[in-house]
Amino acid sequence: YGVLVRLTGREHPPMAVFAVVAVAAMAVALLAARRCLAESDELGALAAVAFGGLLVSPISWTHHWVWMCPALLVLALRRRFAALLFVAACGFVAPMWFVPSTNQAELHEQWWQQLLCALYPICAVVFFGAVLVRSRSVTTAMRREYAAIY
Repeated sequence: YGVLVRLTGREHPPMAVFAVVAVAAMAVALLAARRCLAESDELGALAAVAFGGLLVSPISWTHHWVWMCPALLVLALRRRFAALLFVAACGFVAPMWFVPSTNQAELHEQWWQQLLCALYPICAVVFFGAVLVRSRSVTTAMRREYAAIY
């Protein structure tokens, strides 16, 4: 929702646009969760659904994105190191704190400020992509790792 606020420059973006984006985000989240469950990855499914909820929520504060932590474990076990580094770096740096956010400044941000503020939702999309791309060797290795943990 926040990304739509910034992109449209309106405090309340058009509901039809939000509805389409929300349905698409949840569809991708559920596809990712289904893929994870098919691979016996309950933690990945949980992270996917959590990210979906964050993407469609009208309010998702930075502390709600704590779901990056289990997502990092899933990415590490799946050996998706590029995605792991990206999500970890965004979570660590928290770039949205480097742009003005008072007096509705978010309605008038430059493109690069909008990009910084959209990095957490982009992390969710990166996570979805990482779990939706199937790799037999990664799946087999992940099952071995999970078996060792449990």
